[in-house]
Amino acid sequence: MTIPLRLRFVLAAALGALAAFALDAAGTRWSVPAVWRVLAAVAAAWIIGFVLWRQPLRVLERVARRLRRILARDLRPQRPIDTADPVLKDLVRSAQELTDFIRESWDAADRQLGEIESIVDDLADAVIATDASCRITRANVAAGQFFGHLPHRSMVGMTIVEATLNHTLDAMVRSCIETGTVTEGVLDLFQPRERSVSAVIIPRTAPGGQVSGAVAVLHDVTEIRRVDRLHRDFVANASHELRTPLASIKVMTESLLNGAVDDPELARRFIQSIAESTERLTALVDDLLFLAVREAGHSEEGTLVDVDSVAQSVAEKLSPAAQKRGVTLECETASGAYVAGDPMDVWRAIANLVDNAIRYTDAGGRAKITTRASDSTVEIEVEDTGIGIATEHQQMVFERFFRVDVVRSRESGGTGLGLSIVRQIVRSLGGDVSLRSTLGEGSTFTITLPRLRDEQEN
Repeated sequence: MTIPLRLRFVLAAALGALAAFALDAAGTRWSVPAVWRVLAAVAAAWIIGFVLWRQPLRVLERVARRLRRILARDLRPQRPIDTADPVLKDLVRSAQELTDFIRESWDAADRQLGEIESIVDDLADAVIATDASCRITRANVAAGQFFGHLPHRSMVGMTIVEATLNHTLDAMVRSCIETGTVTEGVLDLFQPRERSVSAVIIPRTAPGGQVSGAVAVLHDVTEIRRVDRLHRDFVANASHELRTPLASIKVMTESLLNGAVDDPELARRFIQSIAESTERLTALVDDLLFLAVREAGHSEEGTLVDVDSVAQSVAEKLSPAAQKRGVTLECETASGAYVAGDPMDVWRAIANLVDNAIRYTDAGGRAKITTRASDSTVEIEVEDTGIGIATEHQQMVFERFFRVDVVRSRESGGTGLGLSIVRQIVRSLGGDVSLRSTLGEGSTFTITLPRLRDEQEN
């Protein structure tokens, strides 16, 4: 039989009083001193209380141990605590409910922390957290990739300089921690490859308000800076290219106004020069407008294009120019080479490549257009035996206004935009353009476009 907790109090008190009465009676009968009677009563009450309270104390000790384990975050399953006492049973149940609640809360917090860490690790930007002494406490995967020589987990515990070998970043982090303000700047990294990185350093604050460290977020801006540089170069080059024919037109016009018009031969030469400059200016403006429209995403609706017919049309159109320079122009086509797109775009892309081949091939040389069709693609190849392109220049030939031979290009009337237009057209058609060239031997440009299947053609 289990004795309820409240009843244990009553029994302990009653038995203690009974023991005292019995000892008092015995003391009266046998003349036991009063002090010994009191001590005997206390001892009897203690023994009786111990017997009655032993089980409740064990239950309370187990509950206390379980709560201490919770505080130590030891949430392993424990044996159930059995007791029939209503008060202790309620206490045990409350302790178990508290344990379950804390376990669920910590599990939820761990899941959220894991999700946050997964998100941070998946970021393309590098994230590095430090303490107040600039030692790294956390780094994501991108941080290791940015600096290359260490896995991101190995960076933890190191100083910024030790982990990144970058004194500029270290100075920015220290400045952020010392001032408690956001620090921003651009870093130039050279390992594992050369690139530019935008850095934002944010201070971390402890609950008391003091700065406890910093978080550095690094974003690769290499491509952004490259595009920005291209835009600046484009504006500068466009201004120069437009200014040259305009200056020529201005000089010739002023000369005519100042009396050259009275000399028929001189006037004819000046007017011819004005006409050539005007033609060059018109071609340049047309090319610039074409690029602007295409880069803005505007294109003509696609139709069926017979690449063979377009290639032959280009060869017929540019044959006189080739003959004038003493260059042999050939055209070899394959049947069934159909693509989807604007016929004028395809014509312009091929014509720009052939025009380039003619301009950079000396008299006695050869230029050839070849079309091929496979199951999935159509290839348009323009080959020449011209001056060729050095390896270091081959990655830049498709950039606007880039010229391998500036003097030769301008003398032949080139705008410096032909290959940029080719690349823009080919990309808009879902294709690619490549170059093979050997300096002094010639060049081969190859356009690869998706081929229309027979059922699509019909």
